[in-house]
Amino acid sequence: MNDFRRVMPVLFTTVRGTNLDVAHAHNQLLQVALDVGLVGLVAYVSLWLVAVVFW
Repeated sequence: MNDFRRVMPVLFTTVRGTNLDVAHAHNQLLQVALDVGLVGLVAYVSLWLVAVVFW
């Protein structure tokens, strides 16, 4: 959980060497995918779809 904070400086070199601390992805689906993987993302989206259908 919360791997975005560790992965961001590795993948995006513009953040390296700065004191910028990006806590989350600002995109709910991207954050869920980073935290729990693709299987978790599918489960998360399916929960939202079930909630919309029953609402």
